[in-house]
Amino acid sequence: MSSFNFVEPYLRSVFGFLGVTDATFRTAGGTAALNHGQDRDAFLAPHLQVVQSHAQAI
Repeated sequence: MSSFNFVEPYLRSVFGFLGVTDATFRTAGGTAALNHGQDRDAFLAPHLQVVQSHAQAI
């Protein structure tokens, strides 16, 4: 599936142009479930925990 990831390389290019060269990207796969009635907050909770733990480690 990595061949379908066009967003991360694009953002790396834009951020690099702006001078930001150290960026970590986290994915939130399975977002299609939100279209089928899954609660948004319940879906995002584990992903936000990963981002927050990464931010605290820096």
